[in-house]
Amino acid sequence: MTTVLVIGATGKQGGAVADLLLQHGHDVTALVRSPDSPPALALAAAGARVVTGHLADPAALAGAAKGADAVFGLSVPFGPGGKDAEGHRRARRARDRERGPLHRSPHRRRLRPGDRRGGREDHR
Repeated sequence: MTTVLVIGATGKQGGAVADLLLQHGHDVTALVRSPDSPPALALAAAGARVVTGHLADPAALAGAAKGADAVFGLSVPFGPGGKDAEGHRRARRARDRERGPLHRSPHRRRLRPGDRRGGREDHR
């Protein structure tokens, strides 16, 4: 079965993705900042491997990505090269070092008001 690292697994989108993956029998590693929060405890009870960490901590990302086949993360628009964007790049690089590059890496980001490209971008 596929193992997916979900960054921000206690958030709305990350939590929904983690829940759906678990329902479909996938292994989920949930990267969370607060492992004792109710959403993190619920993920653990549902079978996710809960890992404490932050996008700004490369060592935590490398540990969380160990064994992952894919990475899901949602970055917010703090500007080009912001901490969250760099954290997502670190997570992908950590996973790639472990298992080789992903064949498909969906990435979703929010767009700022005035951004004319539309709502959703998938990078493959």
